[in-house]
Amino acid sequence: MKLNQIREYSKKSLKGRRAEAFMISLCIPAVIVFFRLIELCTASVILYIYDLSPMKLFYGSEIIWTIFDIICVFFKTILLSGIMAMVIKYFSELLDIKLKEQKSTLLFRKNFILGLTVKLLSLIFLLPSVLFGYLSAKLILSKNGESVFLMIHTLTLMIISVFIWIWVILGFTALPFLTARESGKEVLKLIPVSFRIIKGSRSGLLKIILFYMPTFLIPFLFLYTLPEFFSSLTLYINICIKEAEYIGRKNLYGRKSESHNASKISHRKKRHIKTASDKAEA
Repeated sequence: MKLNQIREYSKKSLKGRRAEAFMISLCIPAVIVFFRLIELCTASVILYIYDLSPMKLFYGSEIIWTIFDIICVFFKTILLSGIMAMVIKYFSELLDIKLKEQKSTLLFRKNFILGLTVKLLSLIFLLPSVLFGYLSAKLILSKNGESVFLMIHTLTLMIISVFIWIWVILGFTALPFLTARESGKEVLKLIPVSFRIIKGSRSGLLKIILFYMPTFLIPFLFLYTLPEFFSSLTLYINICIKEAEYIGRKNLYGRKSESHNASKISHRKKRHIKTASDKAEA
């Protein structure tokens, strides 16, 4: 399904419900912005009281700020775990995508565990790009002609690290949709499944994100395109899941499907099946 087709289908599904869909989809960015404002205000107070330079907060040398930042991440993950499940359920129903019935507490717990795990893994993959970026900035500010060669290498490594980080982040995008669909799967085992599903589909995912991202900077377009973005993303990820299940049914979830593995059928059962088919033909 092409991007234009996904957009057109999303527009049709939103017909007559765009205002309602906007309010639902606004919950996720609202929570993120809310905690960012809290962090910004707290950082300003800490810098004013202790007379610190802003860079000390980024270095993590200020213990009060570090603890507060961890608390914010924890509570933000709690809120997003519940809201994410609600948003996915709403847009899935809007697109006539059937989800398995799950207890809200179970779904919340799964999203919370995955949310913290994704935060930790994304931070680990982000650290190399931050480190190489810091070294590059330090070499540039040194204005030493002899360090130009080293600076080029650190900049190159920083760019490579950023691309790896983006590749990993995109690999996580199917996780909240998988938790909504797969009630019986172990939570952490869904992470490699998400990467298998997104494998080969990152370009399409990036096209959707890059197409709608500029519209979020314009207030009136933001009101119109935010629900369309969530609808298109939900549709695209579910298409990717369906394609991955159809193509890689035997090993998508890390174990072979019994219905597709004829080697597990005993010779006695095979003879019985053959006899039954011969009788049917007779």
